[in-house]
Amino acid sequence: MLIAIYFLRNQIKPIQQLAEAAESFGRGRPLPKEFQPQGADEVRRAGIAFLRMRKRIERQIKQRTMMLSGVSHDLRTILTRFKLQLALANTDFDIKPLEQDVSDMQNMLEDYLAFAHGEGSESVKTFDLNALMQKFPPMPIFTNVNFPIVLKVLHTYKSALVPSPTSLIILYQMHFVMRTLST
Repeated sequence: MLIAIYFLRNQIKPIQQLAEAAESFGRGRPLPKEFQPQGADEVRRAGIAFLRMRKRIERQIKQRTMMLSGVSHDLRTILTRFKLQLALANTDFDIKPLEQDVSDMQNMLEDYLAFAHGEGSESVKTFDLNALMQKFPPMPIFTNVNFPIVLKVLHTYKSALVPSPTSLIILYQMHFVMRTLST
């Protein structure tokens, strides 16, 4: 019986270490220093495959970051040229909307690049959509009706019919809301 417990413990430990390594990598943390593929042949092969996959993913992230840096530079050059042309333009019409569009493009580019580099800093906030709707005059057409709701959850669109909600909490980041409203 003791031999069986010892054997099982030696087989389970490498699986637990592999799971911890995968969890660490998935959360963007460094792998545990003690992680080395070991144990039964199948577990060792899974560990080696995991390490190879990790290297491929890290290489792809590095390549994507380099590509985005190049795109960023190219787009910033064009935006700078737009700004200069607007500043030098002798026109009789109001160029403020064009300047605002260029500024919005600049902000959008910066937000995208920060997100792509993993540096997005704006926190997710919540608000109650139903509470906002209560500020408007009641519309009988919406009373006791099922509302079609489409939500984007983890890059997948989910659709559902929701009865007239008493509370509908929405998660948002303000710059995404502003971008959505402006398009």
